[in-house]
Amino acid sequence: TLFRSLTCYPVGNADAFVIDLDDGQKLIFDYADRRNPEDKNDKRCDLPVELRKDLNGRGYYDVAVFSHLDQDHYDGTTNFFFLEHDKQFQGKVDGKERIKMTEMWVPAAVICEELEEEESKIIQNEARYRLRNKSGILVFSRPDNLKEWLDGEGIDYEEVKHLLIDA
Repeated sequence: TLFRSLTCYPVGNADAFVIDLDDGQKLIFDYADRRNPEDKNDKRCDLPVELRKDLNGRGYYDVAVFSHLDQDHYDGTTNFFFLEHDKQFQGKVDGKERIKMTEMWVPAAVICEELEEEESKIIQNEARYRLRNKSGILVFSRPDNLKEWLDGEGIDYEEVKHLLIDA
């Protein structure tokens, strides 16, 4: 599949961009809705509005990549994306359907680390749910603690190794 376009969204000192492929697939890398709607001088875009325009009625991304769980890489994710692990994150937001992720890509640290911030824990729960269900996820890098986590969850490494990529 060939690369067609890259769209970077002005979200300030944060990250959010979309790659469109020639075959119609859309990949979003990180999501940081950090705009302050009360501040008329805030130059950051209204990310949910811009992404919905870009999707043009399509209700999903083929891939949503969370490069890591620093807040400027996931801020507002739970108010935009449909999360399979919890019905609380499946209903509409501001009258609009949540956007689905066919596949979620995360580093192994998202699965294994102890996290403090609530929204990062929710994203982690989604990644863990998908890994446990052996569907809709790709985990890149394979540190030893990922194998330890799998063992602790009673998940056979051989059954999920096709979802793990050395990176």
